[in-house]
Amino acid sequence: MIEKVQHMTVGRIMTSFILQAYSEVYTDVRFDDYVGVALRPLARDMAGRCLAGPGALFSVGEALIASRTIFASSPQKAALVPGWLKTRRTAPSRSRC
Repeated sequence: MIEKVQHMTVGRIMTSFILQAYSEVYTDVRFDDYVGVALRPLARDMAGRCLAGPGALFSVGEALIASRTIFASSPQKAALVPGWLKTRRTAPSRSRC
């Protein structure tokens, strides 16, 4: 699913949140395995910023710079395969806002 929303600005922002959260909780998911070297600073910045408030405009700008996708490789790799994710525990909710 996250691969299909890469054409949308909000999809690239949400993908950065998903990848950051999963890489912090699950040892087999590495942020750098999915995000290209050139876009890592932008993606990490988007993932670290709250969606509420004026800072969100920076995330929109970074997502526009990222253009079509933030992925360097397919999210269908082992750790992010949707069927495999269903068997995982739910990650604890942590708000950064």
